Amino acid sequence: LAFAIVAEIAGTLLLKASDGLTKLIPSIGVGVGYITAFALMSQSLKKLDVGITYAVWSGVGIIGAAIGGYLFFGQEINKITIIGMAINPAIGILIDKYGGRIVLINGLLIKAVGIIALSFVTSKEQVLVVATIMALGDSANWPAQTVCLTRLVDQEVRQKVFAFNFMALNLGIGIGGIASSLVVTSGKLSSFQILYWIDSLTYLLYFAFAISLPKSVGQRLDKEDVQSGSYREVFANK
Repeated sequence: LAFAIVAEIAGTLLLKASDGLTKLIPSIGVGVGYITAFALMSQSLKKLDVGITYAVWSGVGIIGAAIGGYLFFGQEINKITIIGMAINPAIGILIDKYGGRIVLINGLLIKAVGIIALSFVTSKEQVLVVATIMALGDSANWPAQTVCLTRLVDQEVRQKVFAFNFMALNLGIGIGGIASSLVVTSGKLSSFQILYWIDSLTYLLYFAFAISLPKSVGQRLDKEDVQSGSYREVFANK
């Protein structure tokens, strides 16, 4: 698990260095890093509980990426990043207790509300509050989504599904950038508000899909999770 986290952090930092996957060597490193990370994580999940494992994965990954961004790219570790670091362990515990589906549903709704609210902010204080709400939604969505994926596919193909998930994420970022450029007009506030409303709608569509998932998705399965797991066990797994 420790090596999986290191590989994921390396892939994330190389994604930044790739300049939108336009630089060959960093782009290759992105693929190698993510594939290695999910291959190792898949092995960890054979023995460790999904919720706690992903809580450690997400929490340490966010901290590592934030520190790496500061050291290699001069990026500031802002308040929202710190909030995300603090929230992630709690999200893992919630997933472990209530299941990925429930956490995903609530996370998507929180994120959608936050994005809509962002289109109406008028002060720095309001931005901070709304950004905190959005950070809470983001912190819940990614780990909960991954837990749901582990329940929707067989263990033998999870590595491929995780890799495809990251590929789809990067493709979505690219498509989103192109779509945004068609909507936003510099100096026109309403165009930015429309963009936020469209973005919020995409989360609401995903929210509707998450509700339609079987209630068993994201829940612990006895045939795989034969042990309850603990943070001590996770950190001890080398």
